[in-house]
Amino acid sequence: MSWEPVEEFPGENRGGGGAFRGQAMPVVARRRAPTLRERFRLLWHSTPELTYRRSAKRLLLTPGHLYVERFDGDRSRVARGSIRGRRLDRGRVVYGVVDGEDLALLPRGGCDVIAALEAQLRGDSEPTGSITKTEGHMLSVGVAVVAWVLAVQLYREVSFGDFLRRIARDGSHTSETALIVYGVAGLALFGVVVLLAVPVRTRIDAVGVHRARGIFPWLHTVEAPEDFRGVVVSKMRRTESGIPHIRLKVRLLRAGGGKPLDLESFDSEKLTRAETRAAAGQYATRVGELLDLEVGGVG
Repeated sequence: MSWEPVEEFPGENRGGGGAFRGQAMPVVARRRAPTLRERFRLLWHSTPELTYRRSAKRLLLTPGHLYVERFDGDRSRVARGSIRGRRLDRGRVVYGVVDGEDLALLPRGGCDVIAALEAQLRGDSEPTGSITKTEGHMLSVGVAVVAWVLAVQLYREVSFGDFLRRIARDGSHTSETALIVYGVAGLALFGVVVLLAVPVRTRIDAVGVHRARGIFPWLHTVEAPEDFRGVVVSKMRRTESGIPHIRLKVRLLRAGGGKPLDLESFDSEKLTRAETRAAAGQYATRVGELLDLEVGGVG
């Protein structure tokens, strides 16, 4: 078996004379324990083959080995050379281990362990980093606040007790008071839905394209680099106040066809045309490097 049981991680030296020494066994990267929200996601996405109890609680990477402490208390290590592949499964990154149990991790921004393993699998000398983008956060907060302010103003105009008495006494579900109460509930619910649905945080790294929806991210999707066939820069022309402008959009083309995934826009209204083309080209090149995809020219 590829996995070897261990009693302690490098650098711990619980007994003062442990086999692992900080200088003899340098630590390349660490991964802290999952948050409560990440534990819930691990439990939700667990499968009979990749159970929650066998999920990694803590990881440590050295030049030669990956050390894993699991939720069931097991501590073991595997040689980095035995990690031979990676796939995405139910929102998790699953690393294949030769003659051993696969390891499932949740993608996490800024995780040095995942970055180092991805660089190893791709043959890169250094981790490639990531690109992060947020959309709709301020807009969603503004819309939700307006909806809730209106709901509070309407609520002050009615007596909730009177509404309940009318319903209980004569079943008046369509009175003016009832309609106002429905409006209050609808506005409050609308504000919550906006906060849950509109904000999107996108992260692009060697694992793929991660998208988390909600002001407090709750809906996570991950698309692997294999799901795309290239990066392109699309050009659109428009005229504003008689002045022509160009807008360049960096897009990912899906491997199976379908609607491209728009990543970023660059407008000549804010930059010169040359600067716009240069910025879009640099962004597209960076995305191509992260996902190991070919970059097409401006079309």
